[in-house]
Amino acid sequence: MTSEKNFVPLIKQALTNIVENIEFKKTNSTALLSLRILSSAILALCRDAFSLLENNRIFTACSLVCQATEAQIQLLCIDKLYDTKGRDYYEFAFIEQLKSLPINPHWQEKTLQRMHYYNCERFYNGKGKNTADFNSYDKNWYRSFANSIKDLSKIAFPHFKELFHNQGISFFEENLDIDLLYENYQTLCSFKHLSPFIVGNTFSVQDKLFEEQMMNHRNVALTGIYTALISVIFVLNRHNEQIPTKGCLF
Repeated sequence: MTSEKNFVPLIKQALTNIVENIEFKKTNSTALLSLRILSSAILALCRDAFSLLENNRIFTACSLVCQATEAQIQLLCIDKLYDTKGRDYYEFAFIEQLKSLPINPHWQEKTLQRMHYYNCERFYNGKGKNTADFNSYDKNWYRSFANSIKDLSKIAFPHFKELFHNQGISFFEENLDIDLLYENYQTLCSFKHLSPFIVGNTFSVQDKLFEEQMMNHRNVALTGIYTALISVIFVLNRHNEQIPTKGCLF
């Protein structure tokens, strides 16, 4: 595993390579749009989290990296299932628009027309009152093939390793039967969900809890930022972007 010290220049270069070379040409492919908007979210989260880490604001940084890792898992799944499920992430946005109808009922006709145009009936589960009821549809875009982020990561992590192997890189110990993407996600989720253990050790008002058992969360966050950014580069380059990897691979 690369040390904390060595991660920093790799992350800086990856951020530079993405920002300076990304060029999203117009497309009608909602599958490609799914990858692009998730990649943009990952870039924003990683950029802000890295800035926070540089200022030693570990708690907030780890909360952001948790979101970036969740987005990374979804990005990798979409890339792996691109031909069959790639469009679902982007098009589920039209289902989510239904949540606004109680406040903006005048949007209903246009929303339902758009849903029909994109065949959003495939998300229909019939549990709600009618077709304009959000509860009548799957609760998220991946419900048809996964029940949780953990299930998604079972698809994402092997694909993640495959992308690295295709570059001639063995990033993780090959003999570990552990989904390291999901392990990092779980660790960082403790910050997002305000775990008493994490909060009690981060914001000490008396004595820190179990300080001797604390792991290096800064390093976990740096690892998460780096792997998320590299996933963005590898995935987008598979879809005709030309983001250089020079200077950001170890």
